[in-house]
Amino acid sequence: MAAKRKASSSNSGAEPRSFQVSPPMGPFFSMQTSQQTTYWLILGILVLGLGIWVTYLSMQVQQIYDRIDALNADSSVVTMHHTQKRHY
Repeated sequence: MAAKRKASSSNSGAEPRSFQVSPPMGPFFSMQTSQQTTYWLILGILVLGLGIWVTYLSMQVQQIYDRIDALNADSSVVTMHHTQKRHY
């Protein structure tokens, strides 16, 4: 047979504590640097660098597409001239 447990009450003898006001930490807009400041600075630089890199890659890809379009436009003009000469 299982041993019976004594029901525990929610108030197990611990005194309830009231909230305490924390000590002032200084002005909010102070220029103190901390570890979080350096982490956010590094993260911001990485995000900006990644954005610049993606923009640079996008410009290179667009230039490749422009060259392909220019070559296709030139080849279509040449083929039109050849087809027109054949009809005469």
